[in-house]
Amino acid sequence: MKKFLAITLCSLFAMAYGLNAQVTFEKTFGTTGDNFANDVQLTSDGGYILVGTAEFAGGFGDLLLIKTDANGDTLWTHTIGGSSLDQGNSVIQTSDGGYIIAGATMSYGAGANDAWLVKTDAKGLVTWSKTYGTINNDVAYGVVQTSDGGYVFSGMEKQSGLNGNAHLVKVDASGNVLWSKTFGSYLRKNFAYTLLQTSDHGFLIGGWENLNLGINDDFCLIKTDSNGTLQWYKSYGDVGHDQNFSVHQTTDGGFVIAGYTFSASVIDVNVVKVDGSGNLLWTKNVGGTGADYSYAVTSTADGGLVFCGSTLSFGATNAGYLAKMDGSGNLLWSKTMTGTGWDGFFAIREASDGGFVLAGVKGENYGVSGSVYFVKTDANGNSGCNNTVTSSVTTPSILVGTPIANGTSTQSVFDAAPAQTSGTSVTTICSSCIPVNWYADADNDGYGNAAVTQSSCDQPAGYVADNTDCDDAASTIHPGAADLCNGIDDNCDGVIDENAITATTVPSGYVYDCYNQSLLLTANAGNGILYQWYRNDVLIAGATNSTYSLNKGGKYFVKESNAFGCSSTSSIVYITIIPLPSANITPLGNLDICQTGYVDLQANSGGGYTYQWMKGSTNIAGATNQIYTATAKGTYKVVVTNAEGCSKTSKGVKVIKSCREGLTESTVMGELNVFPNPSSGPVTVDLKLNDTSSGKAIIQISNQLNQLVYTEEVAYADGMMHTAIKEESLPDGLYMLQVIIGDQIMVKSMMIQH
Repeated sequence: MKKFLAITLCSLFAMAYGLNAQVTFEKTFGTTGDNFANDVQLTSDGGYILVGTAEFAGGFGDLLLIKTDANGDTLWTHTIGGSSLDQGNSVIQTSDGGYIIAGATMSYGAGANDAWLVKTDAKGLVTWSKTYGTINNDVAYGVVQTSDGGYVFSGMEKQSGLNGNAHLVKVDASGNVLWSKTFGSYLRKNFAYTLLQTSDHGFLIGGWENLNLGINDDFCLIKTDSNGTLQWYKSYGDVGHDQNFSVHQTTDGGFVIAGYTFSASVIDVNVVKVDGSGNLLWTKNVGGTGADYSYAVTSTADGGLVFCGSTLSFGATNAGYLAKMDGSGNLLWSKTMTGTGWDGFFAIREASDGGFVLAGVKGENYGVSGSVYFVKTDANGNSGCNNTVTSSVTTPSILVGTPIANGTSTQSVFDAAPAQTSGTSVTTICSSCIPVNWYADADNDGYGNAAVTQSSCDQPAGYVADNTDCDDAASTIHPGAADLCNGIDDNCDGVIDENAITATTVPSGYVYDCYNQSLLLTANAGNGILYQWYRNDVLIAGATNSTYSLNKGGKYFVKESNAFGCSSTSSIVYITIIPLPSANITPLGNLDICQTGYVDLQANSGGGYTYQWMKGSTNIAGATNQIYTATAKGTYKVVVTNAEGCSKTSKGVKVIKSCREGLTESTVMGELNVFPNPSSGPVTVDLKLNDTSSGKAIIQISNQLNQLVYTEEVAYADGMMHTAIKEESLPDGLYMLQVIIGDQIMVKSMMIQH
């Protein structure tokens, strides 16, 4: 058996139609051998199923099953068979969505050729396979499904000593025989090519019969009830060859038969219309100057009929032939396809859009080469690359034969286990559409898998136009999806966990803070981030902002999360609270500076302490020593700062001056200077008064204990005094120098450093 069905795609051209245009196309399928389709049916998804044979070199071949969409684009293709010649003659879609195929096999069974039923699922995979027959040649041509879930098939059974009888067999849903009937006599060979289940639940077998060793063939119709019991049997023909390959029930309850007639060296299509009892209503011959054949017919929704076959009347080669007639047998139009060898159609169905779908063979060299021919036309028979021809119509004479006997038979039934292979391809001869690529959407999220494609005009079930899905097994993963923190690229943008967050804080690491001062921890910002702060591994209730103000030591961190399932915990911030230094002032003298004019204020000492003296709430510029000499009344404070930068402000010390205030230096006394200051020897006192008075002034020097260590009376003249103090016995230290003129005092501090 051939293990692979090779197919070539070659799109030659496409035709443009309006919005309401019918789909049309011509396509071929095949291998390097002889391939043909014997039947085509419409399927529930709007597509088509074809069955036939793929024959290979050496005289063997396999049953060929092809599933397409509405545009003729293949969905799958299977070959089924064994080591010899196996063929498929008809196919229908079953109630479970699968298919039942009737055919013949030389690979399995009881005889040289056995009738063969193959049941598949909706994807064309074999579920069971059985053969039926005798030791001679048997074949199944037609098959229908019955209301009980079983099947009835028709064909020919050739028993020993007989030419062959028409055969009707009922099987259950698993293929087991329930009854078997034969029709005919030993004087005739009966071919049952077509099987219909009629509106009365009975069956109609259509075919032709041949007198034993004779030259006369006649159309024949065999009508039975639902149990296969013969109701009537009629033949139709003249003295020549009349062979019927197809029958279809019409809307009026009658039947239309199509085949061909050969008499007086003329071969024409022969169409016969009978009523529901088989009584002849009319007959027509249709054709041209050459040989014309019909192999299939179907009634149409408008009460007419369409037949198809092959013709040699309208060209040098045998071309596919298609014609439409009304219910009275009047020809409406006829068409031929462009021939490439022996071309013909063996099956036709009216499509859901009012057009027609045909199946057969193209370019056949019997047993050597040929391709499955698959055509879809519009309601006027146009495929986009076929021809309109003028056929002649005549009314022949016809004889109606008498019934003949029927009987029962017993066949050997065998299970067959055929091998099955798959492959898809197509050659597009012409088409009304330009196929585009569609992509499998296995997870039904609207985004397809770029690696699994199907080219067709219409969107196939389970396929989409978008091919950007990065995981077609998970419906939550596709472009535009929320990218969760799960180690997966949920939105197919090439970035994994793009909404991840990294929790950080400012400040971080080891942080020192002063007691009674609040410290603000700030986490990283971001849209949609939720925060929770912790101290010493314990959740801080209500601390859910991006900042947290603290005044306690400990280990702090923040946990962050967002709506994408992302979370992060910051590094620990170690907070140490530094105690504040002491801040006290000790007066080193009388806080009433009426007599002395000053008082030294001393701050407490400490390692690494620095100082800033204040008068009221204002810092005193340059007053940064531990001791400050206050020469004016007021409230004094000191800010003590330790080595870690923590500060504390002392309580205020109030300096007073109980005596009457003298005039200020600037308004009365003028300017007093002492230099050099600091001094290691004599000190010069320079006084410039604001007036030109003359008189006596007293100079006094006091130490830090407010002890008078020097006094001298000095004259001044014209508002000026310039004198040197030669007291070199003063020890190093800070001193207060006063110039007293009457009740006015001017003060200047000085430093002695030897």
